[in-house]
Amino acid sequence: MTPERQDRRGKPAGVSLAAWLLAAAGLAGMAGPGPAVAYDALNTAVNELARNLKDQLAAKGALKHRSVLVTPDGFFELGKGMRLPLSETLSEGFRDALNGYDVKTVLIPGDRGSVLDLVGKWRGTCEQGLSLRVSVNRLTDSGGAVPVATASKQVTQVDPDLCRRDIDFLGRDVVRQLERGLRDKRTVYVRPVSAAGDVPQPERLGAHLASWLKSALAQDRANRRLRAIEPAARLGPLPSKELVTRGMKPGRSAPGKMAPSVVADMVQAQSELVGKVDVHKEHIRVDLRLVDSRSGAGVGSASAELHRTLLPPDLWKPVSRCYARTLPENPDLGLDLGTDHGERRVTYRDGDRIRFVVRVDRRSHVYLFDVNSACEVVVLYPRPDISGSDVPAAPLPARKPRVLPESYEIEVGPPYGMDVVVAVATAEPADVPQRWLEANAGVAELKRWLHRLSERGTRDLAEAQVTVLTEP
Repeated sequence: MTPERQDRRGKPAGVSLAAWLLAAAGLAGMAGPGPAVAYDALNTAVNELARNLKDQLAAKGALKHRSVLVTPDGFFELGKGMRLPLSETLSEGFRDALNGYDVKTVLIPGDRGSVLDLVGKWRGTCEQGLSLRVSVNRLTDSGGAVPVATASKQVTQVDPDLCRRDIDFLGRDVVRQLERGLRDKRTVYVRPVSAAGDVPQPERLGAHLASWLKSALAQDRANRRLRAIEPAARLGPLPSKELVTRGMKPGRSAPGKMAPSVVADMVQAQSELVGKVDVHKEHIRVDLRLVDSRSGAGVGSASAELHRTLLPPDLWKPVSRCYARTLPENPDLGLDLGTDHGERRVTYRDGDRIRFVVRVDRRSHVYLFDVNSACEVVVLYPRPDISGSDVPAAPLPARKPRVLPESYEIEVGPPYGMDVVVAVATAEPADVPQRWLEANAGVAELKRWLHRLSERGTRDLAEAQVTVLTEP
């Protein structure tokens, strides 16, 4: 038997899109005509639209020395701009159909004069039917698009799974929104997303959504205008002196109303992605802003609504924690705590060296404590018993970060788990009990110590935290 010839996407040549998709999805041979009928209806519509577009383009001579750009980014829901699994199916179907009509298609944009752009929009639902409108556009030098050929078709039967809000597709749709107004490629630092509402683990939810965004940015990287910078890769190899130099607050406008971030300043990406999430009963809404790191001007925005079931269920489970923030936010004393792997919630593996970076906006004394998974408090800084100096640690100058600890290194090893590292800044020096250096303290002792400091007044007192996960 002669093996079937395979095209570059793995679909046997001559096999219809509907049959191939059914086989790939494991639906071939299923009882009932539903999925097969739905795919056949969509496949028929795509072929009719492709033939219509080809005839118009050929009649106008628009295909001479030109190819047609066909990508999933070109297909979206009218009015919402939402890309769904249907976008992938339509993109694949139109590439197959146009190629079958001897129209050359490409996946990567080329010179504006040699490439036409296929755009498809739909209205309606997969369950009740879709109105699909497609156009082939000529791209102008000013960034606009002039329609060269258009066609539309009503599709009465579409597999409901193709309209399902999948988390990966939603991520790619968010990226498409962010890149919509960008002309040049740029690097971006993705900050942890701030969570509000009924959230039992806000820092974990924020870190999970940031990872989701970075995964979306990493897909189809060759065609992306935004490239995410991972702090661990950028900052981990740098010496501490370089981290201090990078972390000095630059003379620039603060990015919008964002809180300062020593990690963002050290990463030195061209832009920063900041977001907030509002949690409702059944869904969450994510709003994102892309800002220029130097000017603070907004250069893009995006939003998405995710059903809570799209996220890991344990994000919504209450957890018991050894330590929760004790001091209120202090607008009069800015304290910024980060690491060479990121901020708020970071992960280190066995053998990694952990470095904390602290920055204050006015001269302050800084103290660093680790609350481990056994609810014990370990003093990380200052440690005169390790440094061998009886001289009190010097205060931090304003806007000049310090990498801690200074006199020793912290290397990850067993036991692994989750620690909360707490930084405290005070205008005047505070006495750390000597016994805390000789034996670990308890969480209650640390809280009493902070309450005593607050009796002096909270204007000159601030607290910051970062959750550190360690793994083998």
